[in-house]
Amino acid sequence: MTSGFATPGSPLPTMKTLAARYGVSGSTAHRAVALLVEAGLVNASRGVRATVAAAPEEPQSTVASSQVTHAG
Repeated sequence: MTSGFATPGSPLPTMKTLAARYGVSGSTAHRAVALLVEAGLVNASRGVRATVAAAPEEPQSTVASSQVTHAG
C-alpha cells in the first residue's frame, strides 16, 4: 500500500497496529474500521482480519468530518 491505494481483498493492519501507527486507542481504531465497514469500504467479520472491499458503484454512506478526529 505504498502508493496510497489499496487493492480489493488486501488485508488491513491489525487493530493494535492501526492504533499504534496513528497514536489512538484500540477502541478508536476499532470504531474507525467500523465506520469504513458502514461505508462499504471494508469487509470485516469477527475473528477474521478486515480486508479492503471492492469499490462500490455508489457509496452506501459517507463519514461526516465531524465524526473523524486526528490525534496529533
